[in-house]
Amino acid sequence: MRSLVAIAALLTAGAAAQQAGAPHSLRADRIDPDLAISQSGLVMGVSLRPTLSWQLHHDEHARDLRQQSFELRVSQRLPDGGTELAWESSRVYSSVHEAQVPVLLRHQSEYEWQVRVWHEKRVAAHGNSLYELASAPEPQASDWSEPHAFETLVSDLSWEDANASWIGGGNMLRGDFEVPATKTVKSARAYVSGLGAFYLYVNGERIGDHIMDPGQTVVTERVLYVSFDITEALKPGTNTLGGLLGNYKYGYLDIWCNSTAAGETFGNPGGACQTLKLMVTANYTDGTSTSTGSDLSWKARNGPITYDHLWHGEIYDANREIEGWASAPLAELEKQLTVDGRDPEWKPVVPMHPLVGTLSPQLMP
Repeated sequence: MRSLVAIAALLTAGAAAQQAGAPHSLRADRIDPDLAISQSGLVMGVSLRPTLSWQLHHDEHARDLRQQSFELRVSQRLPDGGTELAWESSRVYSSVHEAQVPVLLRHQSEYEWQVRVWHEKRVAAHGNSLYELASAPEPQASDWSEPHAFETLVSDLSWEDANASWIGGGNMLRGDFEVPATKTVKSARAYVSGLGAFYLYVNGERIGDHIMDPGQTVVTERVLYVSFDITEALKPGTNTLGGLLGNYKYGYLDIWCNSTAAGETFGNPGGACQTLKLMVTANYTDGTSTSTGSDLSWKARNGPITYDHLWHGEIYDANREIEGWASAPLAELEKQLTVDGRDPEWKPVVPMHPLVGTLSPQLMP
């Protein structure tokens, strides 16, 4: 009787394996796409040799299956909407549900990847409680998974090409980015780090919903930048970029931050710790692209947040609010401030020299 059961199990093992569907829940560098996804469906900030992982599809008709082998393929997305194969693994015999891409991908590029697997069925043989692999026919490959898209991180050279530098001089900073009227934006990104914390604005609209970015690190070793999809926020012509800064974690020792030592350390005679580094890139439908960074053309002033502290909260003076500070043309802002009897001047930013380590993408949600 036991022999008949074992034979029946062997005969159904191959059929069950064929019933297993395509892998799902694909991730690049273990980033949950539901928590770190852009409007365009991309996970951003992925490393150049990402670890790709997946989960198996099991249902009531395909139980006791395990992965016998898998195959991966990674393709780069092209400006014309097509794709080009960047790497494929061939068939790899392994039950592990992840693998690292062994070749270097390109910086700041869009990719998509897929996986398919072969299953084998486990059966209990000879009435033993230990599971053994049945000598089933050769498993059949599953369907390819749905493509999972991601975008690779920014290179140090990209920051330099965009003339992006650390700037300061106030807790409200603004600059401009030009989109040629003859071009249509296909995709646009903003990469931002602000110490101790920042909010990003484009044409008066706050971008993202995070509070107190970037994440906490030992800043002398590593500083995080946050990637934003700003495709829908841009318009033809002049676009206004705004950065609202706070001390938060970086400058929570407010006595030190307002000292002469801090001024010397961060290159700001005012002694403030707050500083911003930003890069914006736009890719157009004609295959061209432009980029800009936070540089000395930006303007700065202090806004309604007159004090903020990691433990002690903040002081907010509503009389210092400036409507449209990150959207209206600068000349109009200064004119309105003059009419209101307030200091109209937006001063040039000052270069900052924070003692920070490597710029790395922020991957946590």
